[in-house]
Amino acid sequence: MNLSKIVFLIFTIFFSTLSFGADFRDLNLKIGDISLGDNLLEHLSLYDIERGKLNTETWYSHLKEPKKFTTVRVQNHPSINQKYRNVTFDVLEKEEKFIIHGISFWELEKMSVCKRDMDKMTKELSQKFPNLEVNGPIIKKHSADTSGKSIQRNTYIRDKNGNEINIVCTDWSNEITKTKYWGDNFKFIVNTIVFSRWTNDDR
Repeated sequence: MNLSKIVFLIFTIFFSTLSFGADFRDLNLKIGDISLGDNLLEHLSLYDIERGKLNTETWYSHLKEPKKFTTVRVQNHPSINQKYRNVTFDVLEKEEKFIIHGISFWELEKMSVCKRDMDKMTKELSQKFPNLEVNGPIIKKHSADTSGKSIQRNTYIRDKNGNEINIVCTDWSNEITKTKYWGDNFKFIVNTIVFSRWTNDDR
């Protein structure tokens, strides 16, 4: 699926079926009836959650507290992946619960196309919610690549409580792609301020 189709799907779902307060006080991106603050265990079996953790353990190894949150990747699920092939949930494990602090979906995409559609999406969102804070695009070196060759382009849309939507284009270096098999990608994220602060807490 190319990014233009993804953008269309995002806006179709975003503006017609999601429950967003005008200032995002109830920031709530639902995928397969799952939203921020839910216990993922109410939607997936423990087996599926544990399976979804596989190969995500090192995604945040560059942070000061790399194991504070757990990432669960979901693929081929009949409802969660009905529109998006790659969906991840970032959860805080506590008292045998998996509380969702981040929901994202992403697709592999060339940086040039990603930037074009990212800018278009940001414009549409800022027009739809003119009272929200929009920051970006912010271009920086990706903290997961110690060589400094990988670039990330981010635009943030935040509510007054710091919860945010993050639209991201990532341009991985050739070295990262060869060693980790990570490809350039477009990513759409909605997360709590707690998760956002954690991901920005580099070494």
